[in-house]
Amino acid sequence: MPTRLPSGTRRAFMLAALAGTLSLAAPGLQAQPLSDRPIRIVVGAPAGGTADTLARLIGEGLNRNLGQPVIVDNKPGALGALAMDAFLAAPRDGHTYLLSVNGLFSEVPYTIKPKYDPLKDVKPLVELGGSGLVMAVGLNVNTTNPPTPEEMSKTQAADYRSVGEMLKSVDYKPE
Repeated sequence: MPTRLPSGTRRAFMLAALAGTLSLAAPGLQAQPLSDRPIRIVVGAPAGGTADTLARLIGEGLNRNLGQPVIVDNKPGALGALAMDAFLAAPRDGHTYLLSVNGLFSEVPYTIKPKYDPLKDVKPLVELGGSGLVMAVGLNVNTTNPPTPEEMSKTQAADYRSVGEMLKSVDYKPE
């Protein structure tokens, strides 16, 4: 079984790999400047989150390597569909990019009627990272032989909480 790196190490590795890739591509890109106009990265998430932070890191690298200003334009809401609308409305001149979670392509077309076809109107450029989901249980649950979610819902009142609420309940303090 392969060994998994801790989340922080994995994130640092992915960012280092991305930075290395951008730096290798930069000399070729410098020979073909886009223009004096800024590059715009449309993000389908609010400022301060993971997608926003990643867009800002990429923007800094692009600015440093291309010498062009980069604007991160957050358009949260509607599972990223608002960001996609803004992206598709922009001129197709190489100055506007979309940074999105995969739900924009895997969930939105099946939950709402978007104005775009995710297979025809956009082309993925690069996968920037991945994440996982966790399911947590209370300390009173027998983890040697845990009940299934169905069994738990029949015997106990369901207790749904956000990750933030769970962390507060155990007095979690990040280092």
